[in-house]
Amino acid sequence: MAKEDLTQFERRKRDHLALALDPAHQAQGWAGFDCIRLQHEAVPDINFVDVDISCQALGLDLPTPFFVSGMTAGHAEGQRINTQLARVCAQKQWLLGVGSQRRQLFDEQAAQEWRTIKKAHPQVQLMG
Repeated sequence: MAKEDLTQFERRKRDHLALALDPAHQAQGWAGFDCIRLQHEAVPDINFVDVDISCQALGLDLPTPFFVSGMTAGHAEGQRINTQLARVCAQKQWLLGVGSQRRQLFDEQAAQEWRTIKKAHPQVQLMG
């Protein structure tokens, strides 16, 4: 891929992050959840030791059913965000998706970003 194509790719990825973080694009309210009232029960009749949220999905035995989709990679800001997501996912035992892998097909540096993240957090489970 030509250098100008990479620059355009990186600009588009930065635009994705800017749009996601723009207050004008944030959800307003709680999508109807503000109308729900839950009754507080200070001492529930449950032994939390007996609670098991493990599951089987994608042919894996997972300790939790939670999954975080990776943010845009391919530029410095994306790698910083993905590194933070990997740290949290490793701690919580959540899967972390790597997002689009298109750039990795022609750019070895793009693939290296995920190798670096995996090396820093070897216990995180990545999913492509």
